[in-house]
Amino acid sequence: MDDQHGAVERHTAALRGAASPGPSAGTFGQYDAPAAPGGELAVPSFVKHPADAERAALVADSEIGRAAAIVRVGGSRVGPRLLSFEGSRVAVDMEVDGTGRYIRMLGQLIPAGSARIEVRQEPGPERRIIDADRLGRFVVEDICAGPTSLTCHRAGERPVTTDWTSL
Repeated sequence: MDDQHGAVERHTAALRGAASPGPSAGTFGQYDAPAAPGGELAVPSFVKHPADAERAALVADSEIGRAAAIVRVGGSRVGPRLLSFEGSRVAVDMEVDGTGRYIRMLGQLIPAGSARIEVRQEPGPERRIIDADRLGRFVVEDICAGPTSLTCHRAGERPVTTDWTSL
């Protein structure tokens, strides 16, 4: 955590130096200084993911095409939402189902294999730890709707973290 905090402090100092006014003005000059609230909001984005984790990007989301159809016909979501994330070594496929405040997530890691999975949600530092079986399958019951990210920990490998996605 100290490494993350140090990285945030270095990035913040670099941003402030780049926007400083005067003859030794940074890259942006005195008229381009970020507003104070903007800088405060940007800092947490540096620590949203574990510093040593590889990113698994969202590559497919069944909700993207479905949302426009729901608006056109005046309906509601029918069936589960399918999400796929891909990193260089691991892919995560998930099915999210349920309505209201709590939902259920079924997932599988590819390639198959056991893992410890950390489920993080915003707002708040609370995390849930679940285990994927030897086939890479996992279930998260009664998860709150909202921004969610998973970090997959496998023995001897660098962790892999999914993009934040609103469930």
